[in-house]
Amino acid sequence: MNYEDLIKIKPKYVYYVLGLRRSGNHLFISWIISNYTKVLFFNDINFNFFQNNLSDFWCYKEKNQFNEKINQNLLSVSDNWDNIDCLIISLEDKTCNKFTETINSLNFATAKKIYKIIVIRDLLNCITSRLIKHIKNDNARHIVPINDYIMKLWLSHYHDILCIHFNYNKFIISPEYRTLIQKELNLVNISEEVLYSISNFFNGSSFENDFNFLDRYKNYLDNYHINKILNNKTIMDILESEFNID
Repeated sequence: MNYEDLIKIKPKYVYYVLGLRRSGNHLFISWIISNYTKVLFFNDINFNFFQNNLSDFWCYKEKNQFNEKINQNLLSVSDNWDNIDCLIISLEDKTCNKFTETINSLNFATAKKIYKIIVIRDLLNCITSRLIKHIKNDNARHIVPINDYIMKLWLSHYHDILCIHFNYNKFIISPEYRTLIQKELNLVNISEEVLYSISNFFNGSSFENDFNFLDRYKNYLDNYHINKILNNKTIMDILESEFNID
């Protein structure tokens, strides 16, 4: 599937999702998918994706049925895909400007609603998850880079005012917060079951079945990257007030 194929699709709802890698993006996306029957999900697309074939996408033909990843040669744009329930396009580790440029490069005028969402997880545990992924797999792209740029990128995501913000920490902790997000995104058939399983995409959790997610960073207090965050007053003030981190 290429750019010309993509823009022929006529989804009822479109969700653009931006977040840092290891921010809970895929759990959130799984939650959205559980609301729909016929879904196309493009995972972590390259900003210049319209110049290339889109080979990394998933389709879901029946509600709550997670199908295999679809090879681009096996799925053609036909009448079967003219009116899909939901199209999800995910970007990771991208700036807000590139996110907006990607959205503006596409036109799904027939969609009932288009949502622009930024997933934000507390930076301490986001970086900790990247470190764990690196320990498990030295070639894991999820951990590159961990540097000052990522700290600035996280802050830019946090301060964005154009998108719906999805606070991963609050989502896990608070049923009331999930209800608010559910109403804001008009998700009327949502399944809570996805919250009790690890995300299906690409081994979504680097901690397997450890759900003490707010305290994971405390096992890495001697790590250089974790200490840089702990010593950054601007970030720590945000984490304490908005993400239940003390």
